[in-house]
Amino acid sequence: SRIYIFGKDSRRRVYISSADFMTRNTERRVEVAAPLLDRRLADR
Repeated sequence: SRIYIFGKDSRRRVYISSADFMTRNTERRVEVAAPLLDRRLADR
């Protein structure tokens, strides 16, 4: 899996996604990332 973090402090957004989020994998399928809304988990 992958973790993406955008912004900082109170504006920080954390997303989790498949580890295969690469160009070659997005040509014939859809890859998604989901927001990690539980701040306790995001802070880990």
